This record gives sequence, structure tokens and C-alpha cells, in this order.
Amino acid sequence: MSSSLRVRRKSATFVWDMVRDDFTLLAYPFIRIAAAIVLLVAMWSLIFDMSAMQVGDTLRDAGGAALAEAGESNSQQARETPQDQKVQRELGALFEHTHFGYLLLFFVANALIGVISIGAVNAAALAIARDDRRGLVYGYAQAILRLPQLLGWWAVTMVVGVVLGMLERIRFAGPIIAILVGAAWSVLTFFSITSIMATGVNPISAVGRSKKTIGDCIHKARGPQSDVDWRTLRIGLRAGGPLLMISSLLAIGCLVMLFLDIKFIHDGSPAVTAGLFGGFLVVMIVNGAFLAALGAVLKAVLYVWAEEGSLPAGVKDDEFENAFVEGGVGAKMLGA
Repeated sequence: MSSSLRVRRKSATFVWDMVRDDFTLLAYPFIRIAAAIVLLVAMWSLIFDMSAMQVGDTLRDAGGAALAEAGESNSQQARETPQDQKVQRELGALFEHTHFGYLLLFFVANALIGVISIGAVNAAALAIARDDRRGLVYGYAQAILRLPQLLGWWAVTMVVGVVLGMLERIRFAGPIIAILVGAAWSVLTFFSITSIMATGVNPISAVGRSKKTIGDCIHKARGPQSDVDWRTLRIGLRAGGPLLMISSLLAIGCLVMLFLDIKFIHDGSPAVTAGLFGGFLVVMIVNGAFLAALGAVLKAVLYVWAEEGSLPAGVKDDEFENAFVEGGVGAKMLGA
């Protein structure tokens, strides 16, 4: 194994430059969030027989009670207080006023929106990687065209998620095995959605094409005689950018503040913790939007470079030398 592969993860700065030049990519994640909110508002009266304010108050009280119990001893938690009884009554009323059939329908519809959004942002990223910038509608048109394959891929990931959940329940070694298998799956399927949007292959073939693209990346960067085994690899490039860094720091700050408020909950107010948690969620949503756009561009540029032999203007081949680097001991044990 070549010692030159033992390198730190390298920031692919060209990714941020490309997104900065075309903020259309950032529109897809935010449109997805807005669509989910509109869907929830439209279906609220079907899902709940009570107002959003009542549901919010109930969840806030339940969350406050749970946070308060976190700072109490076991003997204190064993005693049921009037506040606990009130929360239990409110939760019972909430369940009675919830139509779970419509709630399930909401989750399915929301998942469908997410699948289309993922396909759209990847289609737009492929167009940018090919120096063929299109409008916002192009991504959604391509996602609708590839919808059967995207839904199939979503089903595959759901099955894999269930299998990983079952592995986690195995005593002692289960969680470790699940983590290692999950890491192997994430590397093996790195280009799967990109392959689906680029070629229209089925979900099973997409895994094989993803594996092939990884090998092609290695051979283009290291030469056709490279002795690197794809099964021992991890992803070596990471997308970066100023706004991503800022949002990440904000998220870390929210986590620290949330931890401090929970730790001293007996001196503070659960409402403060709820506010911090809400702020943390907003920051994570924004951060997730950037990650979705940046990650899609990174995969698209690598895919077009490896499979189509072209690069966008301003991007050089040597930036991809560390696209995939040698994995750790766990990856070798699993062959992933």
C-alpha cells in the first residue's frame, strides 16, 4: 500500500467556489424545507383535532418535564409530582386527538418531497460539473424523470437502515458491527445517487457503478497500476466554505449552551432550554442545506472527472489526488 495515501482529509475548496457562483443549488434544500412546512400546514387539521398552539404547549411541557428529571436523583424521579400527572394527561389527550393514518400519510408525502429534492440538487450539480448550467426547473424535471429509480434507492436505504438497527441490538459487539458496516456502506454507495441521476440505472446497479467510479477515481489519480484496494478506503475530500464553517461553529455554540442549560436546569427555566433547542434546530437546518448542495457538487465533479474525462473550468486534476485515502483498521477488518 502506498505510503502517500496516509494523508489527512483535504478540503476541496473548488466546491464552495462553484456553489458561490450559482446559488441555485442552495435553493433546492430551502425549497424542500418550505414544501415540508406547507405540507404540514395543509394537513394539520387532518392530523390533529387541536390547534398548533395546544400541541406546542403539550410538547413543551413534556420536554420541560423530561429535562427537569434529567437533573434529579433516582429517588426524586420515582416520585410522581402534580406536574408529571398534568403532562401525562396532556400527552394522553394529544394521542386521542391525533389521526395516525393521516400522520403516516404526511411522513410518506414528506419523504417523497425529500427524494425529489435530493434528485434535483444532484441533477443540477451534474449540469454544473459539465459546465452546462441550467435553471432551477431543470433539476426537478430530471428528478421526476428518474423518480422510479430514486424511490427504489430510497427503499434500499430503508432496508439497510432496518438491518443496521437489528445489528445494533446484538449484545456487546452489535453497536460496533453496525458502525463498521454503516461506514462501509457509506463509502461503497458514495456515488449511487449521482450514478442514478447521470445514467438512470436501477438502485442495485447504482451500487456497482458507485464502486466502479471509486476505482476509476483511484486509477486516474494514482495511475492504472495502483495497488489501492477500494475495500480499504475512506472518503478523503470534504466540502468546505466560509458559510459552512460559520454555521458549523454556530451549531457547536448552540450545543454548548444547550448542555449548560440542561446541567443547571434546577437554576434555570425549561423555556430557555426549549428556545435554545429551537435555535439549534434552525441552525442545523441551514447547515444541512449547505451540506446537501456542497456534497452534491463534490460527488458530481468527481463523477464527471472519473467517468466522462472532463472538469469544470478552474478545477485541476491534482486536486483529486486525495479523493479517497486508506481507511483504518476497522475498514480493513470488514473489507470496506
